[in-house]
Amino acid sequence: MIKNTFIAILVSIFGTTFLNAEKIAHWYLNDSLSASSAIDSTNGHNANKVGAVVFEKDGALTSTGTAATFDGSSTLEAPYTTTLNPNGSFSVDAWVKPTGGSGTRSFVSSRSIEKNGFIVRIESNNKFRFYLGDGEWRYVEGPTAVLNEWTHVLATFESQSVTDGIHTGIAKLFINGQLFQFKTLTYKANTSSVRPLRIGGGGDKDQGVATVYNFIGDIDEVKIANHILQPVDLVGYFDNTSGLTREIYYGIESHGVHLITSNAKYPWYPDVIDTISDFDYPSHLGDNYGVRIRGFITIPADGDYTFYL
Repeated sequence: MIKNTFIAILVSIFGTTFLNAEKIAHWYLNDSLSASSAIDSTNGHNANKVGAVVFEKDGALTSTGTAATFDGSSTLEAPYTTTLNPNGSFSVDAWVKPTGGSGTRSFVSSRSIEKNGFIVRIESNNKFRFYLGDGEWRYVEGPTAVLNEWTHVLATFESQSVTDGIHTGIAKLFINGQLFQFKTLTYKANTSSVRPLRIGGGGDKDQGVATVYNFIGDIDEVKIANHILQPVDLVGYFDNTSGLTREIYYGIESHGVHLITSNAKYPWYPDVIDTISDFDYPSHLGDNYGVRIRGFITIPADGDYTFYL
């Protein structure tokens, strides 16, 4: 009789190019219906209403309280400060529930007209993207957004070097606790004092450009931190209590499981730990990395089973 089978799978990927401090701000979006701004509970970076933002909507989870609704022409805007524009590693996360619209829809952004800063948004192809700018915009991409469904989005950038204010490091995009893509990207902080941090939008309207890229739907629990969050830091934010544990090790630059097991970081210090629902993880994750997937499989009935790799 087979009840629980423990399976560990190691994978190495080869490609031609190698693609816990303090919160900076936390907008719970639990504000009252009559409030004129969203309160930042961490450092007082309150975000002012622009247009018909509506508070006291149902939140993503019972534990997150209420949320805010955006109609495609409204935003919350926190005045520019250097604190809200990290000059180094950072994380941005939020719950979002798109309810309509088309084209580009930003839900958190701090960007300059010179194409510096960061943007987290739903792209015109309806996929989640995390953009970083250093004079040009580059991105990591997630899955297709689902209308009328809450999704937790976590975007992180880990700076590894800096030259003339331009950081080079690893950008990652997690959706509901699962890493969907990482790349080596470059980033320069927004230094434009006329550009606020926006929740529910991300355009250039304040510098003579009509494009606004506003979001339609609900947003809850927006946070910015000056360190790299992992999904394990957000236990309870999404259902990651079951599934398979995935551990990712960067810098595996050729084929062979032995290159993972002989790496100095293996097994105790993976670069990413997250939870996936099955062994069919995204093939576009990145380049030059190794993966260990482990977990228990409960067999539904007695019998003979064949496992394929």
